[in-house]
Amino acid sequence: MHGREAGPFVCVCVFLASIPTPQTPLLQASLPPFHPASAGHPITGQQDAFRAFHPDLEFVGKFLKPLLIGELAPEEPSQDHGKNSKITEDFRALRKTAEDMNLFKTNHVFFLLLLAHIIALESIAWFTVFYFGNGWIPTLITAFVLATSQAQAGWLQHDYGHLSVYRKPKWNHLVHKFVIGHLKGASANWWNHRHFQHHAKPNIFHKDPDVNMLHVFVLGEWQPIE
Repeated sequence: MHGREAGPFVCVCVFLASIPTPQTPLLQASLPPFHPASAGHPITGQQDAFRAFHPDLEFVGKFLKPLLIGELAPEEPSQDHGKNSKITEDFRALRKTAEDMNLFKTNHVFFLLLLAHIIALESIAWFTVFYFGNGWIPTLITAFVLATSQAQAGWLQHDYGHLSVYRKPKWNHLVHKFVIGHLKGASANWWNHRHFQHHAKPNIFHKDPDVNMLHVFVLGEWQPIE
């Protein structure tokens, strides 16, 4: 990635773990279709990003041997592009501090209560229209309640979509599909496909679908391109 002067740009997402470092190349053709590398965004060289996407390294290690196609020679270019090693060390130290503070451990009661209050708000909105009709006041109240619940549901499905709540991916997928499919009326597969691209190339114009509206929301002096 390099910079090009442009209008201002705002970082949509700060992905703490996506600091690229030399890593064993992966055979892209062997990856499943929903994997970010198979969508045209190879993750070669992103050791920290790999760790963030695969919290159970022992489990995922079982599938890596067939994908090993060789180590990078020391003189071979990587995706580092002369990055500042001190920045990488600082981020890894920050991650270690967060791990020591148990910030990566899930509070299941919190997520259960969050889901429960979203369902409660959705029920209140339905009851308001059902009981009081579609006048201006009931409609405004319903709109406010639904806006709150839908915003909360959007962030909740994000955490389940990242498989970051339960240890088993199956349960994360089930709740994710319920929240985004039944509460928000969207496709879990569609969201995963776009979000994988976002994290594979965060904030890179024409690569990250989350920053396609660059002409509307642009702040800063540099435009990240590839």
